[in-house]
Amino acid sequence: MNEKRRTDSMEREKQREPKRTAASDAERAHIPLPADTLVDTELLEVYHRQIRTMADEAYDDFVQRGGLKHLPGLGKPLVIPTGDVLDSILKKSGAAPPWVMLRQATKKEIEEVIQLLEKNPQQPLIDELIVLINEKIEELNHQAPSLALHRAKVSRATIQERYKQWV
Repeated sequence: MNEKRRTDSMEREKQREPKRTAASDAERAHIPLPADTLVDTELLEVYHRQIRTMADEAYDDFVQRGGLKHLPGLGKPLVIPTGDVLDSILKKSGAAPPWVMLRQATKKEIEEVIQLLEKNPQQPLIDELIVLINEKIEELNHQAPSLALHRAKVSRATIQERYKQWV
């Protein structure tokens, strides 16, 4: 009797299990082995040890030849930049971000328009230049990283007043 129950329960379990076919095995996701099992860690350690040894030898050779004595700034205190790291890198390289170059170009154009206004305030070219300047100011405001660096658009009446903000 117990034997019969056992076989009946086994039959029910087989019926509950999904039937496996060759197609379902092919659709199953392939799970790769962990990378640790595929990488020879001992060989990697030997390789890294050799690289460290070569770097140490190169440094020792540099010191023995007196390389440290000829470094710029020897004996002077280190200057640690404060603020934004990108700003200090750009200052050392002499490069300016695009929005700074755009601001400088726009400032020069405003100066030219102010000179034109002083010579001949009725010249129609001034209005065209102001439209171009305002387009550049709009682009500058999109590129500038802070609202404090944004500039207001100019007109014939406000160009000299706004120029003072650019200085």
